[in-house]
Amino acid sequence: MKFKRLMAFSLIAVMSLSLLGCGGEKEGETTDTNTTAKTDVKPWEATTSGDGSFDAVKKAGKVVVGLDEAYPPMGYRDTKTNELIGFDVDMGKELGKRLGVEFDFQPQDWDSIVSSLVTKRIDMIISGMNMEDDRIDATNFVPYGLSDQVIIVKKDYPDLDKLKTIDDYKAKVLGTQLGGTAATELQNLGFEDGKNLKLYKSYPDVDLDLENGRVDALAIDSFSAKRFLDTGKYTIAFNLSDVTDDGKYGMKNMMGIAIRKSDGDLQNKIQETIDDMLVDGTMKEISMKWLSMDITESLVADAKARVEKRSK
Repeated sequence: MKFKRLMAFSLIAVMSLSLLGCGGEKEGETTDTNTTAKTDVKPWEATTSGDGSFDAVKKAGKVVVGLDEAYPPMGYRDTKTNELIGFDVDMGKELGKRLGVEFDFQPQDWDSIVSSLVTKRIDMIISGMNMEDDRIDATNFVPYGLSDQVIIVKKDYPDLDKLKTIDDYKAKVLGTQLGGTAATELQNLGFEDGKNLKLYKSYPDVDLDLENGRVDALAIDSFSAKRFLDTGKYTIAFNLSDVTDDGKYGMKNMMGIAIRKSDGDLQNKIQETIDDMLVDGTMKEISMKWLSMDITESLVADAKARVEKRSK
C-alpha cells in the first residue's frame, strides 16, 4: 500500500475512535507540538476546550477566512463578476449559514498564509490545504477531503514515453506553487529549486509557462488537474501516490480547514457542522459541482458515527 494513502486512511480510522474536543490541555495552557512525535499528533482533535473562541465569532458575526484566490476549482475569481467562487467558497458559505455567521474570505499570499493564521490576521484557512507535518506543527485541522498529487504534461510532449519513474523527471524542469504540498514533496524527493524545480507564487503563472514550454511539467492536486485535462491538450503522466514506500515516497493527501490550536471551541463547532454536511450529502453535492468527483466519500462513515454519538 502506498505510504501516504496508508497514512491518510489510518488517520480516518483513528478519527472514528476519537471524540473531538477531548484534548487534555486546560484553558490557557499551550502545547509545544515540536516535542511530540508525529505519530502521536492528532490535529483533528481540539487542543483546547472552553476557550470561548466560537462565542467570540458569534459576537463578531463573522469569521475571517484566508484562501488562495488563484486556485481553481477550490477558490478563484469569476472572470465576469470578479466574485470569489469555488468548492471552498461554497463550503464556507454553507458553514456560515448553518452556524449563523458570515464567512468573510480574504485572499492571502500562500507562502505566508499559515503565519497569517497563527498571528490572528485571519481566523482560519479554507483553501484545499493538505495536512502536512509543518502545518500540523502550527495548526489544527478539520478534514474534509482526500486528493492525489499528480504530474501533468502536454499530450504531444516529445519525451512522454520515457517518463516512467520519478527519477526520469529529474532531468526535466517541473513547475509548481511556492509553499504548496507538491513543492515540499518534490524537494523531499531531491528536486532543487532553480535546477529541476521552478516555484511560482500562484498557479496561473505556472499555467502560462507550461503552455509556452518554459517548464516541462506541472505538479498539482488531481482535482485541480481537471481543468487542464478538460482542454484535451494535457494528460496525467505520473501519479505521485504511485511512488511506493520502498526507498521512495508516497503521496496521498488529506485536506482540511486549518484552525488555531488555541481555538478549540471553534474547531469543534466547525467539525460538528462538517460532519452534518458529510452525512446529509451536502459535501458530496458541492464536490460533484466543482470537481466532478467526490473527494469527501471516505470521510462519511466516521462523520456518521460521530453524529450518532452526539445524538445519544
